[in-house]
Amino acid sequence: MQTDVILIIAVVLAAVLVAFIIPTLIQLKKTLAKVADLTEDTRCELTPILSELRTTTARLNQMLGQAEDGLGKAQGLFQAVGEVGDSVRTMHNFVRCDLNRHLGSAVGVWMGIRAAAKVITKERERKE
Repeated sequence: MQTDVILIIAVVLAAVLVAFIIPTLIQLKKTLAKVADLTEDTRCELTPILSELRTTTARLNQMLGQAEDGLGKAQGLFQAVGEVGDSVRTMHNFVRCDLNRHLGSAVGVWMGIRAAAKVITKERERKE
């Protein structure tokens, strides 16, 4: 009798356990199927995105190379413009300082010649 009771209790416990395990296993199967679907959908969506990302990265690297080449050429241009600026500055200083001094001397000489010519003209007029 005691063994019958223990056997009945074991069978009832097994039935209760099976009653809880079966729905849990069914839900687990559904969840795993949804995870598999999500994984497949994500793979299908990410594959073209990764391909586009690789293409974009290659284009960006190409553009950066072209930009570096352009900057190298522009650097030479800017250096040439700087040298032209230095030449213009030198010419400006010459015109401003040296040429003014030479012009001042030339004007002084011109005024001296003009004054001398007036004196000579007045002296000739007196003698006549």
